[in-house]
Amino acid sequence: MIQQLTTTELIGKTLTQKLNDPDRQVRAKAAETLGKLGNPLWANAILQQFHTETDQATQLIQILALGNLQNPDVIPDLAVFVGHQNLEIRSATVSALSQIGTPVVIDYLRHALNDQEANIRAIAATGLGEIGSEEVIPALAAACSDRDDTVRLNAVEALGKIGDRYSHR
Repeated sequence: MIQQLTTTELIGKTLTQKLNDPDRQVRAKAAETLGKLGNPLWANAILQQFHTETDQATQLIQILALGNLQNPDVIPDLAVFVGHQNLEIRSATVSALSQIGTPVVIDYLRHALNDQEANIRAIAATGLGEIGSEEVIPALAAACSDRDDTVRLNAVEALGKIGDRYSHR
C-alpha cells in the first residue's frame, strides 16, 4: 500500500532537504520557514544542519527558527552559545531560549542577565518574566537596578507579569 504524505509532511520534507542546499540563502530561508511553520519535530533537522553550517548569518536564522519551534530538546545545543563572542549569535540564542520558555532555560537566562550588552540583558529579563517562576524574582529584582533603562524597564515588566500570575491564584 502506498501511503500519501499530507501537505504538511510534504512541505516539511521538502524544506528539510533544502537545509542542505549549496546556496546559503536557500538554507537560511528553509530554516526560517520551518521555524514559522512551527512543527517541533523539524528541530532535529535544523539542528543537524546548524552544527555543520559555516555561514554565521545562516546560523543566526537557524537559532531563531529553533526558538520558534519551542522544542526543549534543543536547549543543550543552544545553551553553549549564550556566551558566544558574536553579539548577534548571543542575542539570537537568548531570544530562542526565551521562546522555548521552559524552566530548564532559567539558569541560562539568569547568566545572560550579566552579559556586557544591554540588549541581551533586556531579552533575558523579558524571557524570565515569560517563564514566570518565583525562583527568578531575585535575579529580576537585581536587574531593576541595571545601568540600562531598557533592562530596568523589561525587568519591571517581567516582575509585573510574575506578580500578576501569582495574584490570580
